[in-house]
Parts: sequence; C-alpha cells; structure tokens
Amino acid sequence: MEDAGGADVLGGGDSAAEYRQMRQCERRRRSERQVRREEFERARREELEMKRRVWREREEGTVSMLRELARQRFG
Repeated sequence: MEDAGGADVLGGGDSAAEYRQMRQCERRRRSERQVRREEFERARREELEMKRRVWREREEGTVSMLRELARQRFG
C-alpha cells in the first residue's frame, strides 16, 4: 500500500495556486462573454444606423416632392 501525503488526506494542496488559476479562468470566460456582447451590440448599432439612413433618405425624398408640389401650386 502506498503512503498518501498529508495534503492528499486532508484535502490540502496548493490552494492559492488553484484559486489563482480558477480566477484566471473565470476572468477569461468573462472577457470572452464581454467580447461577444460588444460584437453583438456593434452589429445592432450598425443595423439601426442603416435603417435610420434609409428612413432619412426616404423622408428627404418625400419632403422634396411636397416642396415641388407646393412650388407648382403656389408659385
């Protein structure tokens, strides 16, 4: 039978190193989530900006048409 070390029997070990490793892994996961969230938000902002641009162009066309009608009618 092999002798177990005191740290193995008592559940010890290098808890500080394990804790640092666990925290580093957690930070990395959080960072990856943050990057994905930022990419999603950037894509959403670009989509909304494109929709605004299309709306603005359509609105400008409508306004110019109405101005032309008013100019023709009222001189």
